[in-house]
Amino acid sequence: MTSSAERDRRIDTLHDLQDIARDGGPDMGVLLDKRRYRGGPAA
Repeated sequence: MTSSAERDRRIDTLHDLQDIARDGGPDMGVLLDKRRYRGGPAA
């Protein structure tokens, strides 16, 4: 059974995702730029 705190956290997360979608979605260029987390030159 899901606790009310867990349910509230999931609802908050859903609202955050809705805000991201409303604002145009995630910046895929940033997410796909492996240099940001691997370091080194672009491939």
